[in-house]
Amino acid sequence: MQNRRGDLTYATDQVQVDAGEVRWVVPTNRTKSMAFLVYAPFDEIAQGGYPMVVVTGFKGRRPDSHIAPSYPLRSRLVSGCWSGTHQRAITNTLRIRKVRLPNPIAGPGLFDSAAGYLERTLPARPYWVRTKNGARHASDPSICK
Repeated sequence: MQNRRGDLTYATDQVQVDAGEVRWVVPTNRTKSMAFLVYAPFDEIAQGGYPMVVVTGFKGRRPDSHIAPSYPLRSRLVSGCWSGTHQRAITNTLRIRKVRLPNPIAGPGLFDSAAGYLERTLPARPYWVRTKNGARHASDPSICK
């Protein structure tokens, strides 16, 4: 989804995972202020209306930094808002894993949830949120104002 001044100006069609892989195309002029939302079938928080927002950048890490699987496990400042690109094509790997998280809105206890980040960071807009496990969910898809 792309957000311009609080308005959702572009969204791709929903894409299904096939053989562990997802590919989609976004026009270059639609990448600024873009967020990637994931509705994993096991994600109880997403099923409650709070989709997972893919972490596109970690504060203090340069764009195109490789992110090792252990890096998101610690508490980090993250952004799910892409600054955009002028490149014709970008290939990246989205890493998703199942974690157990509290969700005060859903009730007491822990819930199955998706946590996800890009293996190579993108230039991120400065909408920093502290998270652990790379788990970031949002009720408002226009998080990249």
